[in-house]
Amino acid sequence: MSRRIEELLVLYAEYLLNALFSSMGGNVDNDIELLVQDLIEQIWDDCILLAQDEHDRKAVILAYINRDIEGDNLRGRISSRVRTYAAEVMAVYAAGRLTGYTYQAILSSVKENLRDPWHNPIITEAREKGMKGEVIIPDGVDLEEPSYGQGVAVSSLTALDLMTEFAIGEAWNEWQWLDARDKGAKGYFVERGSSYPCDTCDSHTGIFYDIKDEDNKPLYHPHCCCVVIYSYVERL
Repeated sequence: MSRRIEELLVLYAEYLLNALFSSMGGNVDNDIELLVQDLIEQIWDDCILLAQDEHDRKAVILAYINRDIEGDNLRGRISSRVRTYAAEVMAVYAAGRLTGYTYQAILSSVKENLRDPWHNPIITEAREKGMKGEVIIPDGVDLEEPSYGQGVAVSSLTALDLMTEFAIGEAWNEWQWLDARDKGAKGYFVERGSSYPCDTCDSHTGIFYDIKDEDNKPLYHPHCCCVVIYSYVERL
């Protein structure tokens, strides 16, 4: 999924820049909005496909991973970060136009700086020239790095990677729990799957959890190598 998201963001950078360069100062808002909506659908569809795959309970799994968490759901979070990505591309475009870069140079710079968009050299150059008075940054053009709060990825690529990886992993974790429960599992254990520290799982390792207790479902978190082992007999 990570590779797919990067491919999509590179592809839509081309589409967005084509629209911006074609407009040459005209009204391009509708074209941008259509591209944003299309990119949202592409990422959403790919994420859901991998989360559901060919197993049963598709509707249940979809409802689970798209549940509201702190006032938003997965689709809403994907939509928000795709819009942020479009703003990142448009910021590089604006900076590039101010400093005389070509379409190809701006596109290459967007691709090379996907994981650190607000330190893109073209944006840095435009900021510096603006401070020196060598270029005039128009009202409405913001080239400053936004703040999303502690622990929130600045790069939209990183944010989309994390949220889709988590959704897919959580979907399969939930499916395994439902499948084991329906097949008669009595409970489960969590065992370490690597030598790396895992604070989330360490406190659960070796404890038998009754599968009837939905408040103690196996916890999924990104990059975890720990293993859930379902038991079809009562605790040993």
